[in-house]
Amino acid sequence: MGYTMRVQHIVEMFNCDTEHAGFLSVNKKIKNACPKIFNFEIDIYDPDYLLPLETKIIRHYYMRDICCETVGLWQLYLNQFFDENMEKYNALYKNITDEFNPLGNYNLRRQHTLSKRGDVTHKFGHTSDVKNINKFSQTPQNGLQDLMDDKYLTNATVNTDKQTEGGSNSDINNTDDNFDEYTSGLSGVLAGDAIESAKKFETVDKMIITDMSDLFFGLWL
Repeated sequence: MGYTMRVQHIVEMFNCDTEHAGFLSVNKKIKNACPKIFNFEIDIYDPDYLLPLETKIIRHYYMRDICCETVGLWQLYLNQFFDENMEKYNALYKNITDEFNPLGNYNLRRQHTLSKRGDVTHKFGHTSDVKNINKFSQTPQNGLQDLMDDKYLTNATVNTDKQTEGGSNSDINNTDDNFDEYTSGLSGVLAGDAIESAKKFETVDKMIITDMSDLFFGLWL
């Protein structure tokens, strides 16, 4: 006699190592169990959408039995299903995304050029007074020392000259800055477009779930 297992029990089994698992809702248990059930690589158009899709699948078949006697063999068939069919589903998802992107429907690039021209002149200079003292003595008594001490002078003159020194230098500073500005966003999209896109995604999700029906079946005792 063959033996199978209900998806509900598999979800419970994969939550055994979760703290306070008995107090979790069904949805949280399914979310915890999905990475362990689908423990293989799935090539999906958007990796962030993988867990929501897996959750929908397990929730839909939560009260069904798996098609195999062991969980490991059932996971092998799950892996085979996604490997053989995801290319088709990804094309459908991509078509919907190309029709409507909820994050934005335009990209704009602006090119900027900023030019700076500068010519700075630095000037410097100073003025000083230079004194010329002339001393003459016809009767020096002690040689040059008397002249230095202003003794026995016959004649003396003082001439003051102004001397100015200066100059200038120039610095030329020219710079060109080039940069691009990118903006994107959502323009002219009505709420109805977003709703229609969400419905199309739901259609693809339901197609996947229906196509997987051979991997599950119901038993009523």
